[in-house]
Amino acid sequence: MSGYSYVASDWIATASESVESLVPKALKYARQIGTSSLGRSTFHDRARMVLRMADYLSQRSDSLYHLSAQVGATRRDAASDIDGALALMVGLARVALKELPDASEVLDGPPEHLTPDEDLAAQHLYVSPGGVAVMLNAFSLLLRGSAARLVPAFLAGVPMIIKPAPQTAPVAVELTRLIAQSRVMPKGALQLLNGRTETFWDYLRGGDRVYFTGSSRTALKLARQPKVVSGRVELSVAAESVNAAILGPDWGPGSPGFRALIGCVATEMTTRAGQTCTAIRRVLVPRESLNAFVDGLCQYLDETVVLGDPADPATTVGPLIDHAQLRHLNRQVKELVAFGGRVVRGGAKPRRLTGPYFEPTVLAFAQPSPVFSDVEPFGPVVSVGSYTSRAEAIRLANDDAGSTVITLASGDLAFRREVIAGLASWHRRIRLLDEFSQEPMPAQRGEGHELAGVRSILSWMRRVAIEGSESQLAQLAAYDKAVRVSR
Repeated sequence: MSGYSYVASDWIATASESVESLVPKALKYARQIGTSSLGRSTFHDRARMVLRMADYLSQRSDSLYHLSAQVGATRRDAASDIDGALALMVGLARVALKELPDASEVLDGPPEHLTPDEDLAAQHLYVSPGGVAVMLNAFSLLLRGSAARLVPAFLAGVPMIIKPAPQTAPVAVELTRLIAQSRVMPKGALQLLNGRTETFWDYLRGGDRVYFTGSSRTALKLARQPKVVSGRVELSVAAESVNAAILGPDWGPGSPGFRALIGCVATEMTTRAGQTCTAIRRVLVPRESLNAFVDGLCQYLDETVVLGDPADPATTVGPLIDHAQLRHLNRQVKELVAFGGRVVRGGAKPRRLTGPYFEPTVLAFAQPSPVFSDVEPFGPVVSVGSYTSRAEAIRLANDDAGSTVITLASGDLAFRREVIAGLASWHRRIRLLDEFSQEPMPAQRGEGHELAGVRSILSWMRRVAIEGSESQLAQLAAYDKAVRVSR
């Protein structure tokens, strides 16, 4: 069914690559049917639906594994992606059941007095925005990334239309097929546009939101759309960034923390062949530890990397998404070399394999140049540079306006506090590495908040202030409580 779109609760064959004619139909259905059907349910109703959906998907995941392999994901990649998506769904549903009311709106704290005599007060609350969310996905976004957007929006009562990248559309189609087949979600809550469209902006209106995942260049182009500039349509962007890791001086060569960061970097380099938006692209280590870290990372990769067919259980690193991405990655590595990077391992396509494979690559920078922070090699490539002081580590990490997520590997509390203070204004998330674990912590993209928490749900909602006398606000609160009880 890879050549199909799911619009108005029906599967429609896409005769050509374009789905322009389906856009107004999908948006109309989402507004008229999706918003209404979701509006009749509470947070708890939707949370229970999500739990049923997670259970349904967990029992029918074989097709998702099969299709993931077809787009280059190894068995390990697919397991992490599918299990991560299911865990996120269950976690968010439980958060909604525990922390949100059995209602469709959320009070934001107690009433606040607006006048000295306390006659006038304001009650803030979160409500469903009433619009439609359109998710424009890059090929790097598979199941877990999609769940991190879809589930919070659904819990917030926002109908969503997904437009997947063509390279990974078969996975998105199968996920949509399973969700539709389960009949758990209300009609209009989820639709899929599988094809090219240039005019969907013409049909968006106030209250709608576009969530884009992809390149910074495309994100800048979208930000210039008149409806975004005017503020009528909200644009949320999860664009590429040169994510960094900093190794503290206290975790020297041979220490558990030193080995943990090597394992973490290697895991992120090789998961989905490094094609994830939160992967570590550059590592900053103390000057005296540079050679030891580079050697240790190369040795770890030599011992663990098995390039090959993603369907083979022995394979640990599959191919890039396509040959266009291979050519792009080759250009990026050459650019890094031209500006001082020395290829210590890899650096090219392995000759023994056909297809868009790229050898996991480590580059060492004796002196990090601007390109060290500017170029994001979207594949199994990492650059390692050094610093001589905390201030230099902070400055290098913050180059190019920071990143989506930065990893801090240190057990020194004073070092962590100073570096966190220097990083916090430039990076959306800072994660602390556990020195006894070589697995990176789950990284979900967010606007400065973790997507596994209640804030991810509230971020899809609109906050409004209800102003009036305290007695008026108290009457509204009592009425609202009585209506909830009657349900």
